[in-house]
Amino acid sequence: MEDTQAIKGVLEGALLVAGEPLPVPRLASLFEPPLDAQTVRTLLAELVADWSGRMVQLVEVASGWRFQG
Repeated sequence: MEDTQAIKGVLEGALLVAGEPLPVPRLASLFEPPLDAQTVRTLLAELVADWSGRMVQLVEVASGWRFQG
């Protein structure tokens, strides 16, 4: 498995370029083998902290996760 920073980078990149919120299962499926949902949620929580205080924030909405300003 890739290291945590690399995985967070993939998640971050996918969320930044997506034109819509991405649900956890879709984010998990970006990896081979797919990550488990709890791992994805943990890494998303870390990304929320990483992006705190910036002009853009990572937020969870009803349909998934997205960056918003």
